[in-house]
Amino acid sequence: MLEKYKAEDSSEVQGIAEVLSYLEMKYHSLANDYTKDGHTEHCGLIAVDIVRLFIKSGLKPQIFSIVGKVVDSAGNRETFYPRRYSNRVSWEGHTVCVLNGVVYDPMVGTPVPLDEYARITFSKEVDMYVYIDSDEITEFVSPRK
Repeated sequence: MLEKYKAEDSSEVQGIAEVLSYLEMKYHSLANDYTKDGHTEHCGLIAVDIVRLFIKSGLKPQIFSIVGKVVDSAGNRETFYPRRYSNRVSWEGHTVCVLNGVVYDPMVGTPVPLDEYARITFSKEVDMYVYIDSDEITEFVSPRK
């Protein structure tokens, strides 16, 4: 993952390294169906943590929203199941950080190309879309005044 960065991109290399370390740590803490010590983790907060690591290194990622397929004319959506949890957990939505076409989701543990992510991660087809684009990301994660 780091080999594509040149020596002059040292802050970017450091940022990617920090994100990879965070992914590994969170991957292990999410092993119990997205809960830790009885407290539920939140994918949106995790995605923002990853975004902040990238921004600190001068990179501008995106936040993607993932939802189940629409099942009726009222717009109701299917729940979907992360493969990692063997159908013990179903979701109506999920949020991840994406940088340069690569998804950084600690539930998976390693960066995954965007075009492979849904197939690898979920047992059903899902819809994915940009929720916060890179042009707006810094403002989105900045503390409110």
